[in-house]
Amino acid sequence: MYIVKLHTHGATMTINDLNLDFILQSERITYFNLKTCDFQSLEYKKEIQYLISKHFFSHFDLNNMIETIDISKINHIIKQLKLTDMNKFCMLFKYPLAGCGPGEVLLYYILNSAKICGGSSAGVDIITSCGEYEVKAVIVSPNRYVRDFKLGGTFSLSDIMADIYCLKEELGFKGSEVNKSEIDLIKKTFPNKWKSIENGYKDLSYENYFKNHDIIFMTNNKTSKMGDIVSIKRVSRDDVFIDRVTSGTIKPIVLI
Repeated sequence: MYIVKLHTHGATMTINDLNLDFILQSERITYFNLKTCDFQSLEYKKEIQYLISKHFFSHFDLNNMIETIDISKINHIIKQLKLTDMNKFCMLFKYPLAGCGPGEVLLYYILNSAKICGGSSAGVDIITSCGEYEVKAVIVSPNRYVRDFKLGGTFSLSDIMADIYCLKEELGFKGSEVNKSEIDLIKKTFPNKWKSIENGYKDLSYENYFKNHDIIFMTNNKTSKMGDIVSIKRVSRDDVFIDRVTSGTIKPIVLI
């Protein structure tokens, strides 16, 4: 029989005195001793896939992984991972790797050809055998719009934001953020001015961001759909609108 000695009190106890559920929970691996650079090549691809499978999805066959971007095939694997362990799936979807956002490590795991850029390439998050992609975790609206994400910080939106703040102040509002209800009121009160501002934002965001790469939009809603790919597309100018101003930038809303 295994004996545990508590030296501080000079007492002993058997394994039957221990809370084994607590011990098993404490022994579960949630994160690995991996660096962003480990994901930026295929050198350790099989090893990382094996580690994730062993500790997160022990009954999932690595032979099910795929080579190229295919929404239906990726979402099928995602469904199987959720059925294996939904909690571990959510952890992998939001795996905290420096310079990476939600979904990137998950796609690295699923796609045999995927490498993560980790902030080393402007506007590109993963590189695969079939192309380069930005990855965005988004809130999906019932009317097929996605929102609650930021664009890359490679161009300035300060002039457009200043114009929005001016209209907000004309309505008697203060503060550095402009929420959805304030935006709606600005649209109603100053329709022509707002149209000009939003057209400027469409032009700037498209020319400096959206036209340069395809985007993988992944569901970030707190539902059973979390982590699913909702769309992969090259966003056009006319798909883009201003949702709100927050955290020092404009957050768009995009038609998918």
